[in-house]
Amino acid sequence: MTSDIMQEAKRRLATGGSIDAVLGFFRESGLSKIWSVKAVSELLECSLDKAKRIVHDSVAWQDVHDSHEDFLDTLVHEIEKEEGK
Repeated sequence: MTSDIMQEAKRRLATGGSIDAVLGFFRESGLSKIWSVKAVSELLECSLDKAKRIVHDSVAWQDVHDSHEDFLDTLVHEIEKEEGK
């Protein structure tokens, strides 16, 4: 994560931008979900756990969240099927 990206994120928040907009900026800038969590933790001065929840529940990362949820649902279904044998 570059200092330029963090500086721009701080500027956006300071001028009234939402954290979701900042997360969209991070994603457009090529930051991974993990780096976004770290950056949110630094920006908001919060725990990594809280930052993880913010990123996970954000509009910017919704498509990834949905695909992870679908994967977990399928995994649970397959495990339950296997245990039912």
